[in-house]
Amino acid sequence: NDLSMTENVFDFSQLVDLAQATGMECMAQTLDNVKYTPNKCPDWIHNICEAVIEKMRTASPNFKYLVSCIIVQKVGAGLHYESVAHWDAKADAAVVARYENETMVCLCTVVGVAL
Repeated sequence: NDLSMTENVFDFSQLVDLAQATGMECMAQTLDNVKYTPNKCPDWIHNICEAVIEKMRTASPNFKYLVSCIIVQKVGAGLHYESVAHWDAKADAAVVARYENETMVCLCTVVGVAL
């Protein structure tokens, strides 16, 4: 995406598509062609979160970003996830990106809070 188009954005709802795509890209770069391995999950999660934060800060420095990530092994169990926030609904927003392969599911939440 063109940086000049996002550097003057002050409403995170205008960046949710970019944030979701960024989360998907970072999860895919880290998790494509790998099998669920419990002792590697902390590193994978760290790498995904750091990559998302860096890409979002580069895209628009006008927000505080929070990124969280969870990886679960596919074993047929359900996963229910929710987050709630009290913020300025006009400027702040969040998006969840979902990645899945044969052995795991990964959720990455990207939150943007206007400065």
